[in-house]
Amino acid sequence: MAFVKRTVAENFISLGDGEGDVKSVGGILTKFVENRQFAKPKTDYEFVDKDGKLQVLSGSASLARQIHADDMGKFFKATFEGWGKSNNGNFKQIAVYIWDGEPTEVMKQWPKFDQYYRAGGQPVALVARDFEKMPAAIQKGEEEDDGLPF
Repeated sequence: MAFVKRTVAENFISLGDGEGDVKSVGGILTKFVENRQFAKPKTDYEFVDKDGKLQVLSGSASLARQIHADDMGKFFKATFEGWGKSNNGNFKQIAVYIWDGEPTEVMKQWPKFDQYYRAGGQPVALVARDFEKMPAAIQKGEEEDDGLPF
């Protein structure tokens, strides 16, 4: 028996306003990852980023309520919007956007698109939309370039 140091993987991403946190992430959801480092296990989310790398987004109660099994294989974007208060204390307010339409030509160019797009999700009714006609809430801001196709 010996002690083995455990470290956080380099591809682990946390949303928030703390040191090392990011404000927004997105890509193609690939799978749920069970995280047993806490007394109550939580779910983290693996996704393919704009560079084709597999990343793991740290799960939270907010994400668990918004990302479902049938979202696997779809494009998503998650953005930290601040802190909320509940009876249990503070919580991260995270906006989650899931692309439910047909993929555009830009989306089809995403790294590993052929490998992961819709691979984990159930078929859904497709809604044709253009990026230019998307609601302002999910359009990229001019000052922000997160590399996502929406």
